[in-house]
Amino acid sequence: MVSTTGLSVVIMTYDASDLIIKTLAHLSHQEFSTPINWEIVLVDNASTDNTIQVAQENWNNSNVPMKIVKEPRPGVAYARKTGFKNCNYEFVSFIDQDNWATPNYVEQAFLSIASKPSAGAIGVSSKAVFETEIPNWFKKYENNYAVGQQYTKSGKIDKLDGLIWGAGSIFRKEACMQLINAGYEPILSSRRGTKLLSGDESELLLLMKMCGWDIYYDDRIQIQHFMTEERLSWQYYLKLKRGLGATKVYLDLYRDLLAWVRGGTPIQKVNWVALTRFTFTKLIKDPLAIIASLAGKSFEGNYRVSMVHFYLGELLERIQLGKNLEIIQDNLMQQLPKYPLAWKKKPDGYPVYS
Repeated sequence: MVSTTGLSVVIMTYDASDLIIKTLAHLSHQEFSTPINWEIVLVDNASTDNTIQVAQENWNNSNVPMKIVKEPRPGVAYARKTGFKNCNYEFVSFIDQDNWATPNYVEQAFLSIASKPSAGAIGVSSKAVFETEIPNWFKKYENNYAVGQQYTKSGKIDKLDGLIWGAGSIFRKEACMQLINAGYEPILSSRRGTKLLSGDESELLLLMKMCGWDIYYDDRIQIQHFMTEERLSWQYYLKLKRGLGATKVYLDLYRDLLAWVRGGTPIQKVNWVALTRFTFTKLIKDPLAIIASLAGKSFEGNYRVSMVHFYLGELLERIQLGKNLEIIQDNLMQQLPKYPLAWKKKPDGYPVYS
């Protein structure tokens, strides 16, 4: 019988022929104080360039196999599911195509999650590496780029809805396959048209918490996050903030369900009109920032301007969804009983609206 003790490193890639070489180079120079079985699973997420050919030509570690699988549906969430299904080992880490693993990343990732039986996932520390000059506002907002320290100390994340970034994260395959085998389908696919929707890993993590798994943070596990020149423009950051605002619309539904599963908090049926009105009220509270946001470059780095774009993203998503938001909530409610949930207040019950 083949042992499943080890780590599968999943790289989800899309049109990354210019990035994948360095990503693989950092993985090929891993250092170990104890032997660990590991592999690379490269998920081609509908690439239109020669990323796969470049990856095959540049993986030069003959002791570590690299498996290539295809996921034709665009979106990180779909690529993540495909990655899980094609891993041979019990622990799975996710390295983005612009992430560079530090020399002891694989060993630290494996040892950390292997020592925590209740851990469904572990978040890591990330340091930015820049292609061009660093904007003076970047440090203030680096967490929105999945850069920096996620928490002030390592350990279990006790906050009910405390989450981790997907970049560099390590998952227990068992915890995720429980959901996938039960029919889990993501709402968030991370990139939708020109929107920078994010949070597909947050969707998965919130469901894992509902099933009783713990989430940890370990700052001993580190990656570098390569920042291209395009991502360092203020306009890109504002687009990112709009995407984060839009993502909040969906994650709020999961947070409500998590609160019910963990503590029996009544679930309010969403009223998209009232929520849209409330979001609009938040947006117009700062008219000067709205005016400033239209002024462009001279207001680079302004926090109030960035929050205008966050609320704008949330508002536009609520308007676009309309009553469909209520349908999404109904569907999530109906799906919950098929998962192995860690019920607290209603062990035999279904979630119901208060």
